[in-house]
Amino acid sequence: MKKIFLGVGILAAVMLVAQISFAQEAAVMDSQVIEPADVTVVPSSEEIRSTVTNYINEQSSETGTFDVYDPDAEDIRELTLEKVQENTGKSGEYYYVCASFKDMNSNDSVDLDLDVENVGGKLNVIDVRIHKVNDKERYSYDASGNRILILDPLKVPEPEIVNAPVEENVVEDAQPMEDAPSAEQAAPVNP
Repeated sequence: MKKIFLGVGILAAVMLVAQISFAQEAAVMDSQVIEPADVTVVPSSEEIRSTVTNYINEQSSETGTFDVYDPDAEDIRELTLEKVQENTGKSGEYYYVCASFKDMNSNDSVDLDLDVENVGGKLNVIDVRIHKVNDKERYSYDASGNRILILDPLKVPEPEIVNAPVEENVVEDAQPMEDAPSAEQAAPVNP
């Protein structure tokens, strides 16, 4: 009988130690913060368009116009939003969407591309560019979403003349080199 009590006592002690050990391990696990994997959630087209619409509304709330500098016209365009387009795209790390505007001063139709970044699920407009004025593109996109500049042939600078006329290259006090062969001694270039 002593053996049974001794066996039951040992078993109870082992179980008690196991429960204490398990409880301590569970407490340690509960105190540890398990960080989620760094997963970037891809925003929907609707979220991108909504971010852009809110940005335009915020920027135009004081004046009633969305003001953008036009480097080609060298002037500030005062625009009113007509429509944020349905299609969105991605170029590099940024999303973009086109929005159509009317210039209040010139009555031009102006399409802007607005770049949106996604940082930890928070969307922010980070760049605004004039894409078209009166349907004339300033740049386009390739199949991979990369921008391609469209040059206006009227604004392409004239190429510089690299080879100046020979008489401009004459040095007044030039002395012939003693080792150099004379013109008669030199081999013809094209026989």
